[in-house]
Amino acid sequence: MFRDVMPFTPDGLNQATSFSLLNAKIGYRRAIGAHFDLDAYLGVNNLTGVQYYQMVFVNQLPDAYLPGPKDINYYGGVNLKYLF
Repeated sequence: MFRDVMPFTPDGLNQATSFSLLNAKIGYRRAIGAHFDLDAYLGVNNLTGVQYYQMVFVNQLPDAYLPGPKDINYYGGVNLKYLF
C-alpha cells in the first residue's frame, strides 16, 4: 500500500509524509469430508517496520495525525466450519 504526501492545512505548508506498507498473508483451505471445511492462515503487517499515520485531522495543529504502530505485527488463525 502506498500513501502520497497529504496537506492538512488549507495553505498546504503542513504535510503528512508519504509512506509504503508491505503486508503478506498465506493460507491453506481444504474441505474435509462432506460437512467440514478447514482454513489455516499466517500473516504479517508492516513487514518493513515503517512509521506511518493512521488518521489525519485537517486544520488541527500541533496534533494533526495519529501514528500507526511501527512494530511488525504477526497474526494467524485456524477456522473449522461445519456445513449443514
